[in-house]
Amino acid sequence: MISRVWYGWTSRENADAYEALLKSEIFTGIASRGIAGYKGIQLFRRYVGEEVEFVTVMWFDSVDAVRGFAGEDYEAAVVPPQARALLSRFDERSQHYEVRADLPAARWAAGHRELAGVEAQPLLRRLRVGGVEAAGLDERSVGPGGRADENVLHGAIVLPR
Repeated sequence: MISRVWYGWTSRENADAYEALLKSEIFTGIASRGIAGYKGIQLFRRYVGEEVEFVTVMWFDSVDAVRGFAGEDYEAAVVPPQARALLSRFDERSQHYEVRADLPAARWAAGHRELAGVEAQPLLRRLRVGGVEAAGLDERSVGPGGRADENVLHGAIVLPR
């Protein structure tokens, strides 16, 4: 499995329009291409000063499948003109990683303690953010009084209700 990671930034004023464009046109357009080995895409968003950072993580069976999406120069960013118009800047190259472990979130949420035969301390801290319960894996996401800030839950797993 290959993970393709890309970063783009927009102004706070353009952030909602950019996210809507991704969800309503760009992501559906990618899915409709029927790319062999394409497994899906995730979108992450956080506020960074006066900008909003977006991260896309795409999943493919192989580098050949990535080439089916991006072309022979598979590391080149694929950013349609309508997206470029809303972005203030973006990475010209995407990063690609081999997925070496994939632990289902449900196992962590249940307090799973064994990882590759090594005992691990429980890492979960439960909290509520905007009515959504999450298990935070990183204390940077929690502010005074156990409240998450507007930016991001670093390494959080959203728990089912």
